[in-house]
Amino acid sequence: MNEWMPYLIWAGALLVVIGSLVLYVWTLVNAAKNGKWVWFVLILLMWPFCLAYLIFADKRRAASQEPPSFRREPT
Repeated sequence: MNEWMPYLIWAGALLVVIGSLVLYVWTLVNAAKNGKWVWFVLILLMWPFCLAYLIFADKRRAASQEPPSFRREPT
């Protein structure tokens, strides 16, 4: 078991790095799709804002809009 421990540590670190990169790219795409260009630049330049965007900005926008299925077509 001891000879496998360094490999397990490196595999765990690699998974964390890959997961972080996926989250970073996903957040940039999400900010761009929502038209939040200030957030996009902040996330692009300063990656800790990625977490702030996910916690605060995205939820406020989603909560303020009704689902598309409840929108009425003008007659």
